[in-house]
Amino acid sequence: MTQSKLIAQRYQVTKRLGSGGFGDTFLAQDLYSPSQKRCVIKQLRRIDDDPSSYELVKERFNREALILESLGENYSHIPSLYAYFEEEGLFYLV
Repeated sequence: MTQSKLIAQRYQVTKRLGSGGFGDTFLAQDLYSPSQKRCVIKQLRRIDDDPSSYELVKERFNREALILESLGENYSHIPSLYAYFEEEGLFYLV
């Protein structure tokens, strides 16, 4: 992914922060925010093209996002979840 990549027609990637076993992490600007606030986006790696595996990953991703949202609201040392979505078969946490 290039640094000029636009994700979800909203998040402008400004820098790649890292890459690991589960995905890539980027610094981005939220173009829908009046201040174009900076945020971190985690793009989860595509695991398998098998439709049944994809549905299982999608279910787990949705569950993880719910848990992360709850934890971020209740514990100041855990980052807040601003958004989560799927685009072109990839999953994202913001």
